[in-house]
Amino acid sequence: MSSKLGIPIRNTRSTRPAQKRERSAHNKTRTGCKTCKIRRIKCDEARPACLRCSSTRRTCDGYDEPNDEKRWVVITGPSLSLSLPVALNSFPESLEDEPSRTSFDFFRTASVPELSRFFGRSFWSQSLLSTSHQFPAVMSAVLALASLHRRFKNGEPLIQGDLFTARQYDKALKQLIRAISGTTAKAHCRLMSLLCGVLFTVIEVLQGCNQHALAHLDSIIKLLNEIPRTTTATGEEVLVTTDTVMQDLKDVILRFDVEGAIFSPRRSPGLALPPLPPRRDQEVLSAVIQPPGLPDNPQAVSLDQAADELNHLMAHMSQFIYTTKPYRHETAGNVPLSMLLEQQDLVAHFQRWWDRANTSLDLTNIKTVIPKNPEHRMRVALLRLHYHASWTMLQCCLHAEETAYDRYLESFRDIVRCARAAVLEDGGSYHPLSTKPAAAPPGSGSFSTDMGVVFPLYWTALRCRDGRLRREALALLRIYGAREGVWVPEIQTRVAARVIELEEGLDAGSLLPVLPGTMVQGEVVAPPSSTPLRMEDVYEFRRCHSVIHFTDRVGRKVRMVYQRRLNGLDGEWDVGTEWLSY
Repeated sequence: MSSKLGIPIRNTRSTRPAQKRERSAHNKTRTGCKTCKIRRIKCDEARPACLRCSSTRRTCDGYDEPNDEKRWVVITGPSLSLSLPVALNSFPESLEDEPSRTSFDFFRTASVPELSRFFGRSFWSQSLLSTSHQFPAVMSAVLALASLHRRFKNGEPLIQGDLFTARQYDKALKQLIRAISGTTAKAHCRLMSLLCGVLFTVIEVLQGCNQHALAHLDSIIKLLNEIPRTTTATGEEVLVTTDTVMQDLKDVILRFDVEGAIFSPRRSPGLALPPLPPRRDQEVLSAVIQPPGLPDNPQAVSLDQAADELNHLMAHMSQFIYTTKPYRHETAGNVPLSMLLEQQDLVAHFQRWWDRANTSLDLTNIKTVIPKNPEHRMRVALLRLHYHASWTMLQCCLHAEETAYDRYLESFRDIVRCARAAVLEDGGSYHPLSTKPAAAPPGSGSFSTDMGVVFPLYWTALRCRDGRLRREALALLRIYGAREGVWVPEIQTRVAARVIELEEGLDAGSLLPVLPGTMVQGEVVAPPSSTPLRMEDVYEFRRCHSVIHFTDRVGRKVRMVYQRRLNGLDGEWDVGTEWLSY
């Protein structure tokens, strides 16, 4: 065969039968959208509509329900219905890239146990992880916190965070705004806002941006207060939404509100609380004239129940103390009788809590608390720490004189005793003048959202004027390496040490270098040459009434502001400001 030009044409078709081309082996995906499955193309599995369909202006028909062995539980409340996965060991389908999977795995295995070291574990380990599978905004906020927490554990700077953390934080904000402005159910939007608000608060605290954290906290408290409430047959106000997730969330926000009120005295606690049940007149009267320990028909309570009840009492106490500031710092005396009765009513409630908890948990004898279970011993010790710190705060909040705290030396002594057992795993062999090197405390270098040991020790160093006892509290605070929310041991140690120097007439910076019981280059520092003062030797005009501080994390400096009455109760306030390095 030839062409018209006489050039022979070769027949390129083979006479052999054509071989069918084989596709390379691969695992067939079963999680793509229905449209991409019909088109037999790879789906990017974006939600709610995949990008392959959106980019070609096709209608994405959605995804099939997963048919795996994972069990699901439906938690239903009057105003909220959520499907929450019980098995949380697998990665969510939305986590496609490796950094997201790595961050989520770190959060699940490392962050959750540390963020909830002492109490409130069900929120972090169950409620939050479950809802993060349901809401993309919550998942993005979880990834941002996980990435930041991993940098903290690795000793990397937190102020200039990595790009992944910033992107996930921004992504969570945009997803939350999109959900609120879209067609998402109102109850789901409210839950997403509360969960993201809690995570944003923790992120800001971890970075040291406490004022930003308080702004987030006030926003979620305002939102939580807007949830409808109803009154039970017993007269107690409860949230209309009573599911487990919302209850865990409310407990966490309550703890944050108490911590924020104690840390920032100028901030008013904002969470709406149900009123405490009225007390009988004889109980209020006995609270005035007798110390704690009155019998009150105690009923058995568990450790978690005792912690929840104490948190609610501390929340009521914080709100009451905020209303007493004018009578303590502006006009000394002339306290209304109604306020005195309200104070003693709270005192009676704290006494009743102590009786019930002590009967059930044997709080008075820490050596009997399961010696082979340090975690249980730690939690019991924390209950005692928080009780005694709250007790001294409540009893002295209406007194204009700082010498009022001198009557509660035993409470401060018990705080130090419990902190010693909590900080050291050996049951408390530490002594401030000991020549034995202090062992590394449990939780060193960790971060928890709980208000654990740091604040009670800091409070004792500030308000207990017994020289030896407040130095022991300061030494324990200095060797305790765990950050607890807004309370940072190295910052609280520096501020408390400067207050002691001011009140005892010591030179600035003279206390910390010779603080007994602490380590300097592997050796225990000798006791200070100056003898610690007794309580009665720290005169009223030397004592600091109000101490607040503001932190510059970049420059590692603290601005401390304090008030004293150098000319007695009738004199003007002397306000001092100092910059401290830490």
